[in-house]
Amino acid sequence: SIQFRFADPRQQRIYEELKQLVGPGPAAFFRDACWLMQNPHVLQSTSHLIGHLLREIEHALRDVLRPIAPETAEQEKGKHKEEIKAILRALGIAEDTPEARAWLALADELHRVAHRKALEAPRPPDEVREFWEMAQILLANLLPAMRKRFLDWFKILDELLEKSHPSNDDLKRLVNEVPNNAVMRGYFFDRLDKPEWLEPLWKKGFFRHPPVPVRDDEQGTIRFPPWPEARYLARMAPHKPDLVAEIIKEMDDTDNADVISDLLDALLAMPPDTAPRLVEKAARWAESPYFLVAEKLGQLVAHWASAGRTTEALRVARVLLDVLPDEWRVEAVPEEDYRRPLEPRARFDAWDYEEILEKHYPELVKAAGLPALELLCNLLEKAIHFSRTQEDDHGPEDDSYHWRPAIEEHEQNLGHEIKNALVSGVRDAAELVVRFHKATVEEVVNTLERRRWKVFRRIALHVLRVFSDQALPLIATRLTDRSLFDDVGVQHEYVLLMRECFSQLTEEDQAKILGWIEAGPDTNDIERSEVTHYRERWQRDWLAWIGPENLPRDWQVRYRMLVERYGEPKHPEFPVYSVSWVGPTSPKTAEDLKAMS
Repeated sequence: SIQFRFADPRQQRIYEELKQLVGPGPAAFFRDACWLMQNPHVLQSTSHLIGHLLREIEHALRDVLRPIAPETAEQEKGKHKEEIKAILRALGIAEDTPEARAWLALADELHRVAHRKALEAPRPPDEVREFWEMAQILLANLLPAMRKRFLDWFKILDELLEKSHPSNDDLKRLVNEVPNNAVMRGYFFDRLDKPEWLEPLWKKGFFRHPPVPVRDDEQGTIRFPPWPEARYLARMAPHKPDLVAEIIKEMDDTDNADVISDLLDALLAMPPDTAPRLVEKAARWAESPYFLVAEKLGQLVAHWASAGRTTEALRVARVLLDVLPDEWRVEAVPEEDYRRPLEPRARFDAWDYEEILEKHYPELVKAAGLPALELLCNLLEKAIHFSRTQEDDHGPEDDSYHWRPAIEEHEQNLGHEIKNALVSGVRDAAELVVRFHKATVEEVVNTLERRRWKVFRRIALHVLRVFSDQALPLIATRLTDRSLFDDVGVQHEYVLLMRECFSQLTEEDQAKILGWIEAGPDTNDIERSEVTHYRERWQRDWLAWIGPENLPRDWQVRYRMLVERYGEPKHPEFPVYSVSWVGPTSPKTAEDLKAMS
C-alpha cells in the first residue's frame, strides 16, 4: 500500500468521521482524494478523478441523511439542490452558512468538473482546488451535525428489525439510508433474530468482506475489528446450516481473529455433515496464532470427529497442531561447530497446545484410531528433529531421558514445551486406541517401534506395561532383549515393565535376565580397586528394580546382603533424578535487599 499522511489534522478528522458515520467506502474516497491533491501531477486526469470522488461522497451523504427529513426530502427527491436544502433544514443549518453555501455550489459544479470536455485535454489540477476546499468545509461542519442525529437512524433500524420477511424496499433502506458504520451494523445485526433475512442480505452483498486486522507497525500492535455480521451468522447456523455454510465458504478469507472466532461458533452450531464444504476454510483458520481461535478449532476437531467426520477433523488437526522450528538462530562459530539447542514451537502457547491435546484430541483418537496416533507421532518426530543441533542427526538417540524422565505422569517431568506435550499426547492416544478397540496392543506397539527416535520405544514399553494382561509374549520378547537391558535411554520404562511382569515370565526367561545380572556390568573403565563395589552396587540396583518380592528365594537373600552392605538404592529406576531444595528464610526483607543494591 502507498505510504500516506494527511496534510493537516482537519483532513484526518474528516476521514475518521466519514468512516464512523457514513461508511468505509466514502472514507476511502476522501483519503484517495487527499492523496491526489498532495500529488496533483502524478496523473494527468487528477482533476476529473477528484470530481468523481467528491460526487460519490456527496451522493452518499444525501443517501444517509435523507431519512432525517423524510417528508420534505422525499418530495424533493430528484431535485438535487432542493433535496440538499431539505436536509439542511432538518439538521438546523441555515442556507447562508459556509457549509450550506459549499454544498449547494458543489451540487451545481461537480458534474461539470468530473466529466471531460469533448476531446480536449484533462483540466489542470488548479481548476479543482476551489471545489476541493469547499468539500472540506462542507464535511468538517456537516459530519458533527450528523452525529447529533444518530437516533433517527436507530428508528429506521428498529422498523426494519420488526420485519419478518424483508422486501426489496427494506433492503434498499438498509443499504442506502443507514450509515454503513460499526455502530449501526452492530445495532442491527446484534438484534436481528430472523433467519428469513439471511439469504436476501447475502444476495445484496452482505457477509462477503470481513474486516481486516488493523496493524500499527510503529507501536507493534494489532487490533481485530469486530464484525457483527459474523455473530448473526453464528446465531442463524442452527436454523439454516446449509445456507450459513455456503455463505462462509464464499466469503473472503480473513486473518481477523475476532471474526474467525465468531465464524467458528457458527461451525460448531452446524451439523457435522457441513464439514466437507468448510474443511479447507477451517484449515486456513488453523494457521492463526491466537489461542481463542485455536481453542475453538480444537472443539471443532472433536465436534467433527465425534460424528464420524474423521478425514476433515484430521485435516484441521494437522494444521492446528503443526510443529514449527525455533525462531531463534545463532550461526556456528567458525572454529567450533556449535549452536544453542533449539526448541520447536507451536503456532500458539505451549500450555494451550497441551490443553487441546488433553481436552479435544481424544475424541479424534476414539473415532479415527491409528491415523490419529500416527499424526501425533509425525508431529513428535518433527519436534525432536527441530530440537537437534545437527541437521544430519537422524537418531535414534534423542536424550529424552533428560527432557522427559518418565513417560507416565511424574513429578520428575518438569518441562512444558511442545515435545513434552506431544509425548503425553502420543502416550494417551496409544492407550485410547487400545481401550476403544481401534487396534490391538501389538499393532500399537509396532506403530511406535517403527519410529526412529528412542522416545517412541519408551512409549511402547509404557503401553506394554499398561496392557500387560494382553501382551505377555510381546513383553517377554522385550524384557529378554539385551540391547534394551543395557540401554540407559529406555531404562525407566524398561525397569517399570520388568518390576510388573518379571514374575509372569517363564523360568527360562527369568534365568536369562538373572544371568545377565550375575555376569555384572562392563568394568573396563573402572579402577581395579573399585570393580567389586561397582559391580555389587549395580547388581543391588537391578535386583531392586525387579522387586525383591519377585525374585527367587536365593536371590532375595543375596539382595538383602547387598542392601546391608551398601544401603537401599535411591531412585534407581531413573538414570537422572532431579531434586529441588528450598533454603531457610532470609533475615533480610525485600526492602533491605533493595537498599543494599
